Amino acid sequence: MKRPLFPLMCFTLSTGLLWVNDVHAGTFTDAPGALQGDVAVNHRFQLSTDSLYQENEVVGNRSHQQNTTQMVVKFGLLDFMSVDVNIPIGSEKLAYSNIYEMKYDPLSQTGSYLDTPAIDDTMRNGKGLQGTQLALNFYPFHTKIHANRGDAGNWQMGVLYRMRDKSNFFTVTPEGTRGSGIGASGLGLQTAFSNKNQHVEPYLVMKAIRSTPFEAELRSDDGTLYSDSESMTPAHTVDIRGGTEFYIIDDVALASYVTLDLFGEYRYQSFQSVPSGIYLPSILESTQDTIITQTELVSIQGGVGTNVQINSLYGFRLSGQVGFASPQRIEHIYEISTQGSLQWGVFGEMRFRYRTTSS
Repeated sequence: MKRPLFPLMCFTLSTGLLWVNDVHAGTFTDAPGALQGDVAVNHRFQLSTDSLYQENEVVGNRSHQQNTTQMVVKFGLLDFMSVDVNIPIGSEKLAYSNIYEMKYDPLSQTGSYLDTPAIDDTMRNGKGLQGTQLALNFYPFHTKIHANRGDAGNWQMGVLYRMRDKSNFFTVTPEGTRGSGIGASGLGLQTAFSNKNQHVEPYLVMKAIRSTPFEAELRSDDGTLYSDSESMTPAHTVDIRGGTEFYIIDDVALASYVTLDLFGEYRYQSFQSVPSGIYLPSILESTQDTIITQTELVSIQGGVGTNVQINSLYGFRLSGQVGFASPQRIEHIYEISTQGSLQWGVFGEMRFRYRTTSS
């Protein structure tokens, strides 16, 4: 007797495992297979707060809020090869409170916030595309697409290209509006590895992108033109995520699973050369047309989430994380720095998968 072909649209949550089978690839190493693919929409919210210090005195408070919505498409060209298209649209808000006007200090021969008048709170906003990314991935070994070889783990590796955007958070239009993101094109490498062992699947995800310098106009917050062309070099980045998925439900017959995801993230951001006065609330008039150097930054976060796959078609992910960023010299020409930043964020994704098999 034939089984009905229509999908089962409900499932029962359980505290134990229903099935233990290695057919499912990990959430972060899943390979679509030839002429199959995924379409996902996700949203990430990230907030970073810190204080600005000069000579160990607090001279202002700062918060940086980022919202990014992405459409992600993954399509399998061959069983061992797939392409990714990632289109991010975001907004940024950089807010300052309890701040002071910068004045020239003849002793240090640079700007200072010490013993200067307080000024009103200020804010910088931007929104727009954040650099469409194209990637080509390969799967040297994989439990699903190379099942006949008896592979014990899943490995994805690939190259990526990030397209340049005309708008970015560093530059201002003649109308006085900012974009979002860094605006620079870039080349990168990415890889992911996972190895399922009964009820758990440890994984490691890495991505490194080298940004390309670009030329752009230099304008004030209100759009006043300072320079027709200045060279800007946004930071190069390395992102590493390691964690373990614990399978609460793993039903291969229904192509469904529910996992608890415990993870940690590390991000390295190299020095960057960007316009003065973006990440400080007030600067000297004499440096408004200056490209400054901002020092390196390292952040570490830990988080918890859940990954749910409902039959072979639908899935969603939810997670939250918290951590800190290292101290940073804001601009090399001013003796203003942070003593570290508190960071936290949340993430959600809805995903549709097209598969010709229940995996």
